[in-house]
Amino acid sequence: MLDEQVDVVGHDVERHDLPPPFVGQLSGAENLELTVRAIVNRWTAARLAALTATGTIEHPDRLLRHLFATTSVNLASTATQSSTITPTSADLPLPAGFWLNTDLLLGAPLALPVTAGLPLAPAAHYIDSLTAFDFRLEEKASGFSRPGDTFFAFVTPEAAHEDNDVVRQLIQLGIISAKFAACTLMVDFTDPVFSADRAQLMAYVFTTPTPTAALADRITQAILSAAAKLPATSPEGRFAAAWAQADTDWPAAFAQRIDAYLTAAAARIRTRDGFFGYVRLAESRRREFKAMRLNEFELTLPVTNILASEPRLTMRQDATVAPQS
Repeated sequence: MLDEQVDVVGHDVERHDLPPPFVGQLSGAENLELTVRAIVNRWTAARLAALTATGTIEHPDRLLRHLFATTSVNLASTATQSSTITPTSADLPLPAGFWLNTDLLLGAPLALPVTAGLPLAPAAHYIDSLTAFDFRLEEKASGFSRPGDTFFAFVTPEAAHEDNDVVRQLIQLGIISAKFAACTLMVDFTDPVFSADRAQLMAYVFTTPTPTAALADRITQAILSAAAKLPATSPEGRFAAAWAQADTDWPAAFAQRIDAYLTAAAARIRTRDGFFGYVRLAESRRREFKAMRLNEFELTLPVTNILASEPRLTMRQDATVAPQS
């Protein structure tokens, strides 16, 4: 539809049918993504400025949930069209966000010095999984059904830019420290989305007005006090162990843990059973996404023969997949 431009000069009125300015300037979604990210960044900055203007945060839980919980997700995939993959194709790099929150942990301002590369899946295992798990696209309303994966292979939820940007700007403003954010993420860095353990720490985030300057210290002390009475394997215990790292040592120590995890995953994904475990984990996370209001279109994600009643899965730090406890 064309826009109508009206020029008024004295009593003369001219009408020109002009195309909208974006016509003829079509480009890929990757360019739209940059625009959306910039808008989110501006919105987050304005939101934080308003919430911290008085020196007191009225509802700290509404801000910290972006670190401790999953308020939204992005959907990521490989860059490879599923229809082009054959058993003899090159190894398949799964989405980086499947393995960990690379945006926060490896990007600024945390920038952990991780050296391990991301695991590569044999194409033959991916092809085998399509049959073993009966991958298909289905739309119940229309009766549409087609065997196979989505257009790009291995779609999976990853940490949302909205959540990460709030955390990043909280650090930049000095409301929380980089170490505080890193220790929280390292509680279960192998589960970048839908983490039950990290969400458990929300119990220590205040829901009443709290001075901005004291917020992170008070939450830290609350977690450390609880950890003293709980097993070392608890989320509180894991946070406390991470916090005990010296301020000069934690980046390298955390990077070593991530390196060990990615190295183990790189070996495990070469086996059929190992890759199939990661397929099950991706499907578990997709089920979590399907329960969110963000899930608007049935054809966004594939359907498999993995039962909806299957337990929620978690990735362990040895790169094995197990039911959530």
